[in-house]
Amino acid sequence: MKTIFEIRLVITFLILISTLDYKAVSSQENFESILGTIDIEPITSYDLSQRIKILLKSLDLEDNVQNRDNIRKRTIDLLIEEKIKMLESKKEEITVTKPEVEDLLSKIFNFPLTEIESFKKFLKNDGIDYDILFEQIKTEIKWKKTINKKFSGLIFPNPEKVQEIIEEYKKKRGSKQYNFSEIVIQKKDKSWADIEKIIKKVYQILEQSSNFQNVALKFSESSSSLNGGNLGWVSEKQIDNETKVELAKLDKGAFSNIFKIKNGYKIVKLNNIGIIGERNDKTFSLVKVSGNNNVINKLNKAIVNCDSNYNEIEREGVEFDLIDNVKFNDLSKEITDELKNKKVGETTKIIDQGSKSIFLLICEIKGGELAELDPDVVEEKLYKEKLNLMARTFLIKLKKKANINLSIN
Repeated sequence: MKTIFEIRLVITFLILISTLDYKAVSSQENFESILGTIDIEPITSYDLSQRIKILLKSLDLEDNVQNRDNIRKRTIDLLIEEKIKMLESKKEEITVTKPEVEDLLSKIFNFPLTEIESFKKFLKNDGIDYDILFEQIKTEIKWKKTINKKFSGLIFPNPEKVQEIIEEYKKKRGSKQYNFSEIVIQKKDKSWADIEKIIKKVYQILEQSSNFQNVALKFSESSSSLNGGNLGWVSEKQIDNETKVELAKLDKGAFSNIFKIKNGYKIVKLNNIGIIGERNDKTFSLVKVSGNNNVINKLNKAIVNCDSNYNEIEREGVEFDLIDNVKFNDLSKEITDELKNKKVGETTKIIDQGSKSIFLLICEIKGGELAELDPDVVEEKLYKEKLNLMARTFLIKLKKKANINLSIN
């Protein structure tokens, strides 16, 4: 069984921090050789080997030659970005204290500060350098402070935009929506053959890792990568046809095959399906009837009363199960598709489950009312979107201006 530390490392690490930043050490073992520089900042082979090791661990991939080759180029790109973040934060004279870093470490990896020495031992057992992790967290905190310092004062409330979003929400309320994540490789100035090779490597990693969020964070070229590829809830009407077709094929939690879009290739993962505005508290009380096909076909039309004493209904090979207050979101896609438009007293269609068939009688529905949209929530969402966009654009500009000299590729 995985420890709490290990679970947090695999799931949370890449969501909250991007890559590790090098901390100068005197040990020759940790220094190894200089591979190049980003402006005045050196990059060593130890930098790269640690990042590859941590990325493999975070993606839950086996440490072998093929997986290292698959992530190597992306690891180098992220290493460059991390050095640029660190240098820019130094220019802004941003400071971060040791308690700030240790406090964030304890929150990310879910351990009390009194057990920090145990945490260091855990990292050491996995070949991860605590000093590098500490400096990485420190750099990431500095970068966030830098972005807030430079751009937060440039973002102002926009009541007209907020009201526009609320009015649009009212029009769409009650219609179908998808919560999904994406990995996008954009064509830009690359050939179709080149980006096809890239997306196929990403798909190989996904097949082994199944940690879609971390893979998207590291490899996707869409702006959604900043949020682990997650687009949140999107109205069915706003989704392009290619993506909508793929989402319709998926069960919750599954990801699609590679498919072509106008500007590149994409993979999507279905997180959930819902109704716009519907509160996330809908529950059903049901009677599940299961048995052989012939008997089930007859009962499907005969059973309409939830108050019946089903123990008195004698049907050989038929089972009646009462299910109280099951959450809508805990049911399979096949069942939710059947229930979403049903009313109390109605039954679902007969569902084939191999050796037997089932249908459900709806006895009670609770929750799921359509909610109003809070203007403060809209304003906060707009603020975060603008700040993230400014941060990403700023990082791209810094990267173009940086003097990057590396003897690796």
